[in-house]
Amino acid sequence: MSSVFVLRDHPELKFILDANQVKIIDLSDPTSSGSYLYSEIRSITLNEKETNWMFSIFSILLEFWTGLGNGKIYETNANLTLITDKQKIKIGLQGADLKQVNKTIEFINEKTHLDSKLITK
Repeated sequence: MSSVFVLRDHPELKFILDANQVKIIDLSDPTSSGSYLYSEIRSITLNEKETNWMFSIFSILLEFWTGLGNGKIYETNANLTLITDKQKIKIGLQGADLKQVNKTIEFINEKTHLDSKLITK
């Protein structure tokens, strides 16, 4: 029996977890779509949205000195990093339901027998 986790509707991002594998459907970035055996998954990490303070401060100082008016706060979007024996997959989570993301991570951790119930970075 499969479990389906819809993380985002538009563009669609969903995880289908079967007995032996996880299938990822990511319409925003088809290169991250695919099927991955639980036995090949080494880690799954949720990287939450962060402010890039170094770039933001540089942008604000540059605006102050030049008067161009384009200084702003820059942020990196949340993403999910899945590392397998063969590759590293980075999945953008812009507009995704983070509660569903956490449930998905917990379910994958149970299937792969990873030590941590929820891995965040």
